[in-house]
Amino acid sequence: MSTQRTGKTERSHQPKQKHAGAQHTTAQTVKLQELIECSNSILLVGEGDFSFAAAVVLFILPEARRQEVHLVATTFEASRETFTSKGMQYRATLDNIDIVLSSGSEVMFGVDCTALATSTLANQQFDLVIFNFPHLGVPRTQADFVPAHRQLLQQFLHQCVDGNVVKVGGCVAITLKDLPMYDEWLVDPCFDVSGCHLIGCDGVNLDSGGAYNFETEAFPTYKHVNTACDANTAVNEAKTHTFLRKKPPC
Repeated sequence: MSTQRTGKTERSHQPKQKHAGAQHTTAQTVKLQELIECSNSILLVGEGDFSFAAAVVLFILPEARRQEVHLVATTFEASRETFTSKGMQYRATLDNIDIVLSSGSEVMFGVDCTALATSTLANQQFDLVIFNFPHLGVPRTQADFVPAHRQLLQQFLHQCVDGNVVKVGGCVAITLKDLPMYDEWLVDPCFDVSGCHLIGCDGVNLDSGGAYNFETEAFPTYKHVNTACDANTAVNEAKTHTFLRKKPPC
């Protein structure tokens, strides 16, 4: 992951209406696509080739809703041009970016998930923040592989809450492969003994909304870009973990 704290932005020139934020009172029985459908503002973090963002636009959001929903798709890469020099797995990236922009949504480059509050996203809030298959691009044989990714997710979640990126009543969704090693990424001293709460600077303010299977059929054009082996991989056998932002205690 980059430590870059600012990013370039591509915007559609189509006007966008403002709406009251959705309140995700529970995510335990709600699939990711349903969370997207009921949200008015959505942030996608760590997009690889933007195929997930394109799938959201093409298959989840009806055309009538696309101009109502504030959708921002971000990538850690520095610019659009960066993808032209990358491998064949990114060959559809520019087309996917154009699909997102043509829907009236926004694309941002150079966005660090551990510094959201000080990036070009500063002062923006979202009903739903999605981070699919976070990965630092380091081999799993590296000694600190698990601790490094655990710290990545800890910093990301704190940015969502302490940086005020996700609204009170909003939801953070993290999709990971359904393997024991990846489950360890969400085990951290920041969580209480049941793994259900995240402690922020203002107290317990994230509740677990549960974990459920990532339904690939809902996002048929989505290709997971594997940063470790530099290739597209299947996204089956994965789970989405949800966290709901609570109102801080008095």
